[in-house]
Amino acid sequence: NVLHPSSFHPAHTFKGIIKAQILRFIRLSSFHKDFHASFRILKKALIIKGYSRTLIRKCKSEAFQLVGLSSNSMIAGCTPCTHKQCNICKYINNIKFIQGNNFNSQFLIAQNTSCNTFNCIYSIHCTYCTHLSTLYVGETKNTFRDRLNQHLSDIRCKKDTPISVHFNLPNHSISNLKATVIQFFIINKKYPNKTDSIRKCKEIVWINKLHCESPVGLNINLHHSSCFVPLLFPFCKSALFLSN
Repeated sequence: NVLHPSSFHPAHTFKGIIKAQILRFIRLSSFHKDFHASFRILKKALIIKGYSRTLIRKCKSEAFQLVGLSSNSMIAGCTPCTHKQCNICKYINNIKFIQGNNFNSQFLIAQNTSCNTFNCIYSIHCTYCTHLSTLYVGETKNTFRDRLNQHLSDIRCKKDTPISVHFNLPNHSISNLKATVIQFFIINKKYPNKTDSIRKCKEIVWINKLHCESPVGLNINLHHSSCFVPLLFPFCKSALFLSN
């Protein structure tokens, strides 16, 4: 059963229910025809309950925008853009799941991402190292192509960054680098700074999910700052007397 639209709930609750169901159908469907067969059943049930067709169409549009669908399959995960002039396609993983440093930490890439994806979270790992502790997670506001080119430039120039230091180790090279775009975010045009803060917070979430902090991974533990403020007391002779 679906919540009745005349129920005493905030307006965003009804919209959230519809969008959540559509996203669920998208992620469970292998092809567009499978999705549309399920969506027709959902749409009929919603209309019978009294939901407006306009609201259903709007929720469907927003759900599709969130996942960025391909033309053939519903969720393709991370794939190269395959553009002839793209210089980073060879570094992109073609995968639907991201594996963390723990063998039980595997997560679905629930959006379609590629070299052209911007405002995103990404990961980098080394194919030469057999262990998983070479995983690095980062974020960028620009396209992933631009961000990865910065990493490649750091490696060639031997800069003092976690990625550069690792791929300049003996027997390592740029060809050992593989990257995955994990998630992207729709820019809030009204509050663009809010989108930036969400992306940066989500980066920390993915670092924790995939266990990428040094020494287990390549991420330096600089993101976590203590939420406690030290309480300072002024010097007092009586306090010194009491402590003695």
